Amino acid sequence: GSGEKVSASNTSIIGVLDIFGFESFDWNSFEQLCINYCNEKLQFHFNNHIFQLEQDEYQAEGIDVSQIQFKDNQPTLDLFEKKPNGIFATIEEEMQVPKGSDGGFLKKITKKQENHDNFIKPGVKTNYERNSFSVIHYAGAVMYNVEGFLEKNRDSLVKDLNELVSSSKIPFVSNLFKSQGGGGGKGGKGGKSRGATRAGKKSLGGKFKAQLELLMTKLNKTEPHFIRCVKPNDEKAGGIFTSEMVLAQLRYAGLLEVCRIRQIGYPIRKDFRDFMFRYGVLIENPQKDAKKLCMALENKGLLPHSEYQVGKNKVFLRNAPFNDLEAGREVAVKKQAILLQRMGRGFVARQHYRRYKKLLADLDAAVKKREIEAIEQALIDCGDLPHQGIHLEQLKNARKVVERLEEERRVTKLIEGAIEKRDFNALKSSVQAAEQIKFDSPVVKKAKDLIEVIVLERKAIDDLKAAMGLRDLAAITTALKTVTSLGLGHKKEAQQAEVLRAKLEEEDRIIRNLQKSAEEKDLESLTEYLNAATDAGLENHEAVVAAKAVQEECLLQADEAKQAEIRAEEEKKKAEFKAKIDGIKEEIAAAVSAEDMDKLADLKSKAIEAGMNKDELDEALGEAEKMEENKEILNQIAAAMDTMKQFAASKGGINEAEVKALSDAVEGGRGAGLDGGIKEFQTACDFLEKMEHQLEIQKELQEAMDEGTFEALREALEAAGDLELDIDLVVEARDMMKDKGKDRPVSIRKQEEDAEEIDEDEFERRRKQNLLMAKNERFNFKKFYKIRSNGDYVKGIYFNKKKAAESKLVYQKTIIPKSLLNLKTKELNKMAIGINKSILGYCGEQPMQFPATLAQDILIKGLEQNELVDEVYIQLCKHLSNNRKPESVGRAWQLLCMAVGTFPPSGDFEHYLLNFLIEHISVPGLVGNYARYSLRRLEGMLIRGASGFVPTIDEILAYKERPPVLSTIELVDGTHLTEDLPIPPDLNVARVLEICTHFLNLEDSRKDSFGIFVQDDEDDEEEGELAASAYSAMRVPDPLDDDAPPPLPGGDDVAAVGPQPPPRTPRPLRSKDYIGDVVVQMTRQHRKTTFVFKRKIFKPNDDDKSSDPVYSRLMYLQAADEVISGNVTVEKEADLILLTAIAIAADSEEFPSKEEDLLEASLTEYIPLAWRNKKTDANWARAVISQRGKVIRKTNEHLESLYVSMVSKYPLWGQCFFYVRKEIEGSDMICGISNEGIHFYSLKRKEWQKYKYGELERWGGSSTQFWVLVNDKSRKKKVRVALYTSQARDMSNLILDYAKIAKSSA
Repeated sequence: GSGEKVSASNTSIIGVLDIFGFESFDWNSFEQLCINYCNEKLQFHFNNHIFQLEQDEYQAEGIDVSQIQFKDNQPTLDLFEKKPNGIFATIEEEMQVPKGSDGGFLKKITKKQENHDNFIKPGVKTNYERNSFSVIHYAGAVMYNVEGFLEKNRDSLVKDLNELVSSSKIPFVSNLFKSQGGGGGKGGKGGKSRGATRAGKKSLGGKFKAQLELLMTKLNKTEPHFIRCVKPNDEKAGGIFTSEMVLAQLRYAGLLEVCRIRQIGYPIRKDFRDFMFRYGVLIENPQKDAKKLCMALENKGLLPHSEYQVGKNKVFLRNAPFNDLEAGREVAVKKQAILLQRMGRGFVARQHYRRYKKLLADLDAAVKKREIEAIEQALIDCGDLPHQGIHLEQLKNARKVVERLEEERRVTKLIEGAIEKRDFNALKSSVQAAEQIKFDSPVVKKAKDLIEVIVLERKAIDDLKAAMGLRDLAAITTALKTVTSLGLGHKKEAQQAEVLRAKLEEEDRIIRNLQKSAEEKDLESLTEYLNAATDAGLENHEAVVAAKAVQEECLLQADEAKQAEIRAEEEKKKAEFKAKIDGIKEEIAAAVSAEDMDKLADLKSKAIEAGMNKDELDEALGEAEKMEENKEILNQIAAAMDTMKQFAASKGGINEAEVKALSDAVEGGRGAGLDGGIKEFQTACDFLEKMEHQLEIQKELQEAMDEGTFEALREALEAAGDLELDIDLVVEARDMMKDKGKDRPVSIRKQEEDAEEIDEDEFERRRKQNLLMAKNERFNFKKFYKIRSNGDYVKGIYFNKKKAAESKLVYQKTIIPKSLLNLKTKELNKMAIGINKSILGYCGEQPMQFPATLAQDILIKGLEQNELVDEVYIQLCKHLSNNRKPESVGRAWQLLCMAVGTFPPSGDFEHYLLNFLIEHISVPGLVGNYARYSLRRLEGMLIRGASGFVPTIDEILAYKERPPVLSTIELVDGTHLTEDLPIPPDLNVARVLEICTHFLNLEDSRKDSFGIFVQDDEDDEEEGELAASAYSAMRVPDPLDDDAPPPLPGGDDVAAVGPQPPPRTPRPLRSKDYIGDVVVQMTRQHRKTTFVFKRKIFKPNDDDKSSDPVYSRLMYLQAADEVISGNVTVEKEADLILLTAIAIAADSEEFPSKEEDLLEASLTEYIPLAWRNKKTDANWARAVISQRGKVIRKTNEHLESLYVSMVSKYPLWGQCFFYVRKEIEGSDMICGISNEGIHFYSLKRKEWQKYKYGELERWGGSSTQFWVLVNDKSRKKKVRVALYTSQARDMSNLILDYAKIAKSSA
């Protein structure tokens, strides 16, 4: 078609021929004749080619096919093209006849071909049939109407048109019409045609036939490949198959004939190799020759002689024997397959058996070595045994050995600690523990030997104490030798004994010297030794008393001065001794108070050395000795506790005998007077109570297992969970509960349409009850009873089993090998793995496309498959445990937020999920936000049931834009409209407003005029700074401005404050804004905000009274807020007093009658700040009470309506205000936007300028600047007003809202 010539050397080409379809319509003319003639030629080529291929293959293989007859459409082609009687030749003949016509052609062709098998002469019933003839084509008979045949065949152009295009200077165009000659004219019925033929002009039929011959010549030189397209239906729709239509197309295309040709020949051809490979299994003796194999099959009756032929390279078969051979082969192959399966399964079973034997042998070897780590690894490996080997005694014994070794290890550690401390009580207790478990080792022997040594040491110390008590010098000396020989010389008792021995020896020396002096009656020496006796505390010794008597006799003989000197010295010595003893007593009392036993031991030695009387010393140390006894008892109790803790750590649990040892120790303490005031004793009592409770729990578990019901087991396991028991009995009970609960249907709360509405108090009560229960540690998700055992989880894993088991419930970026929970079917397990893949794909751990689709698939599976609900949640908890990737953590929390809004967990898992969320609500940042949001959604879901709502793809994608948030929306008076309302990321302000109006049951038609405002929360300090700023409404009024409204209080130095950005006013949100975006923005700016629901749009003349009490109340609250805040200024004091009285009457049950009562009712809060300092509080109260009579008898509805009616008359009512600064002058002002236009006010609310919406050309803004282009008609020019503000976007959006309203109402 492009006219591009192909060079002679370029003869290897590929051509595509898109032929006409066979056409047969209600009216078939010359065009259909040509088209169907072409199809006949191509079909002839197709048949000839197929036949030739068949013939070539048969001849090449030496196959006799003389009996095969092929259908030929050559007669049909002769009917069209054979001269002189063919259809085209007859048309040409009629065209050369003067006054030739279509009717003449019909008569001639009927006369010439009436006996032709493929020609049907005209009918007689209708004009159409009488003017038509039919041709039987290969695809069926077609009736052709001859009307217009000659004219269409002539195909002549108008002479002028022919001359025009022939004279074209473009060679290509002029050459196209050379064949037209100069002739051509009108034709038709009876039209002349000789001029055309004489001019040498070819007819259309002639050209078509010539071109078709040329095409066939080219086709015959090619190697054709045929593609047949079949149209399944006329509807052009999928899934519809019209069999009659398809069959007709197959017939028209000649494919049925091809199939017939193949069928009457040998349609099945197998080369020798393939034939022998497929059918050699049908005979017992293998054959290497195809002919022999055919003979064998023929002899066996599987291959009839007349139904096949053997060629040079192939075996030719008919369909029937081929089907028989295939059926026989299926049977033979099945037998061989069964044999192979038997052999393969046997091999696999033997390999498994050998591996199982090796696993058990390794386990036995590890048990023989008594190495815990080796046994535990062998037990993990034995998880590959059938049923994890739980039925095998070897594994049970191995686990008991592990428990035994762990007990021995604990006891050994206990004994080693006691040996290291040389703690006698701990040694006895730990050795007792070893004896209870019948454990003997070198460490135990060492402990027993040490106990014997300590017993000897204690006896020696006791003997020494007894000797010291008797103050027997000889006994003390002997006991000291024994103590020293035992290496106890460093003991306090030995040191005290050394001091006492020295003291006794000194006393003995003093007494002997004193007695000698008394015998000699030497006053000087007698006085000296008496003073020494006094220092030694021997004043009451009989020898000292006797010596004093002798001294008195000697003093009588001395002069008075000497007597006075001696007596004074004696008194001094006595006083010094008493002071010394009193000081020691005070030190002892202080040490006793401080419970400093080491200090007391030192003081005892000091007291002995100082000569303190034994009775006095015993009295001073009496409480200390009691403390020492208590310390010993507490040491015994502590040792018993340590031993009990070792027993409690055992997997086998505890028994009454083990608890009794601790109980006896505690009872001994009580008998010694210990009570709860002693911290250590109270701890022991609490631990004993816990152990006794554990005994009860173990008993309940055993009883529940004996009973064997799911409910009893669950109740007992919950009680065990409160104590966090991890003993074999708990494991057995949990396994039994798993088995009992495997066929239990998963319980999911469904949301019932006709369910009773739950009031707020009941909702809160249930919520707190759930949270309180869920906080218990036993609800950690890793303790969920349905979780697979480690052995089951790692079964089939050959490497790193221990690592796989350890990562079962913590983050991993690889796909889990099995579901985390015990699911009922393999299909559910497969779906659980798919859920894990989707979680990893959504969280970015695995490269997957369309993450939002993955998330939606997870939610759909959880909603549709109750059995997978807990699997979804526990997989998300796993992914969030120990995950250090912030992006992955965020994505997983997003999935959790979506899941808790779609379906709740099962009743079995709900407290575990609550526990997980409670653990994360205090985490700072987004994680805490996600956890709080999820917890709030889940609480509602658990109480109200599943929503059944699956987020759309767009809603899931919204989680990437902004987080879900909990939002509290207030009314203007601070009342909470919604508290912690869960707002998904796709929920814009418009939909939040719908929720708010629904909560309020707001029915007034003007509910669409309400909006949500964002108000900055500022503490008192910030408000103080705002009040002092240059942009505050609290400015000092201009004293020259008499028309200005009463000023707000402020300081004289306000103007001195430097330039600051204008303060923010509550800004209205657009309907298409998102609460989540606002929260994120405010959080980044470290600003706290409040969302306020109030009226945003005030249409002109739209303040009519409403029949909706909710709307009326909202409007009253907003009007009161506008007046009190100063946004709407009240110029007359009388109006303000009346408004205040109305507001108090509307808000109070009873209007106060006294001034003091009115002040207690917060009167000043109703007075705007601009007016508050104009009167004293008492004067304001007196003025408001004067209006009491006007309001006390009115209904609240009337009062609220009256208040709104009065306020709505003020010009500032219905405006939204923004603080701005002029760009040029730099002065500060307020911009108000209302339904009338844009207003500009001074900071004292005096209007400076106003522009109506009709005057606004354009407006816009940036983050710091707002501008508006105004068509100022008074100045007859356009004015651009530019303002500095941080709320340009808010102003632009509000102006746009009002401009639309103004345009629609114009």
